[in-house]
Amino acid sequence: MNRSKKRILLAVSVFTLLSGLGVAAKADDTVPAAVRTPAAQQIKVNETAITLTEKQVDRLVVTLLPQNASQAVTFSSSNPRIVTVDASGSVHAIATGDAVITIAVPNTPLTLKVPVHVNEIVIPQKMYRLYNPNSGEHFYTADTNERNSLVFQSKWYFEGTGWVAPTHSKTPVYRLYNKNAGDHQYTTNTGERDHLRSLGWRYEGIGWYSDDNQSVKVLRAYNKNAKAGSHNYTTNNSEQQNLIQNHWRDEGIGWYAVGAGEAANPAINQALINQTAKNKAEHDKKVAEDEALARYQRSLPGKMVAWFQSKKGKTTYSMSNRWGPKSYDCSSAMYTALLNAGGKPLYTRASITTLNEGQWLGTNGFKLVYRGSKYGFKAQKGDVFVFDGAGEAGHTGIFIDEKNIIHSTWYYRDFGIVVTNFAQRFRVPSDHHGTISIYRHDI
Repeated sequence: MNRSKKRILLAVSVFTLLSGLGVAAKADDTVPAAVRTPAAQQIKVNETAITLTEKQVDRLVVTLLPQNASQAVTFSSSNPRIVTVDASGSVHAIATGDAVITIAVPNTPLTLKVPVHVNEIVIPQKMYRLYNPNSGEHFYTADTNERNSLVFQSKWYFEGTGWVAPTHSKTPVYRLYNKNAGDHQYTTNTGERDHLRSLGWRYEGIGWYSDDNQSVKVLRAYNKNAKAGSHNYTTNNSEQQNLIQNHWRDEGIGWYAVGAGEAANPAINQALINQTAKNKAEHDKKVAEDEALARYQRSLPGKMVAWFQSKKGKTTYSMSNRWGPKSYDCSSAMYTALLNAGGKPLYTRASITTLNEGQWLGTNGFKLVYRGSKYGFKAQKGDVFVFDGAGEAGHTGIFIDEKNIIHSTWYYRDFGIVVTNFAQRFRVPSDHHGTISIYRHDI
């Protein structure tokens, strides 16, 4: 059999075999239609826009439709200095700014763009909250030295953290001070800042920054009746509502924080807490003393002492010319002080002596609280003492504290209305005064 016949027989055999298998062979068929991969028609992604902070990482998960299409894609960044992306879709934030990630299907015009914004890393700083009990002002600072100076030196109260602020943002909070009122004001509004400066407030620069992401509201309230501490700032809505119920004006949002305020933490603020407790105790004591002094100054004995003080060093002692205004004896000075303080008169001037002093003191609310030896009592401010006796044997004056008296006297260098230490003057063997009566008035 020649070669041409062999080729014909081989072709016929192959055709017969294929026909038996039911496959219709064509010249352009290289892959069966049942297993051919369709082309991608659509790109789906888990995020259509991304916001990151510096050094943060995210991942794009891509699905091509139809689902049996090849899932091969490529990623690229429009600005690798801002954002990079690897072959798996991992997005790395490098620096602040904006970039676009492009997802592409190889060998097709199909693409999808994902915008990426990168924020600066926010380093939080605690804004310490302090309170001045004398002025009623709340003050806020991130400066630990300023905080410590106010608490340990100026006796302010440490109240923990007012809020947590970002170290930087596009929104500064300006700090101003009114030296006449002793009040600080804080605002993000340049118009308000400039208006306060025009009114004489001192601009103290940027105090801190507001959170541009507006994470936590810092609420602002205003007390029109307060000279200092007229504004309050808090992240605590309950505190804000309590102020509003007490007639503070709600001024909405002052700025934004990255974290809420919190009370002082004993684990890290124990020294400040202890000093604050000490400051409070000292302040409360002073307030009580001031209130007691005010009551005393309004009282009858307080007004009597005030009259004596107004005459100190300006009078002489005289038993013959005893009714002033430039000379008095002891009982006429006491009676004049009583009347000038608003006391009721009881006798004529001629009959006023230490012998009947108990009666005219009693008429005006003084009570006898001691009678006996001049060594056996403990005086209080405002007590009136009377030594028994007539003429030089009798004497009277009023205590300005537990140890000292003010009186009209002729004794040695003390002449006229003077202040004298009671013990040094009367509790000595050479003094001839005997039994003493102590009269006390409610204060």
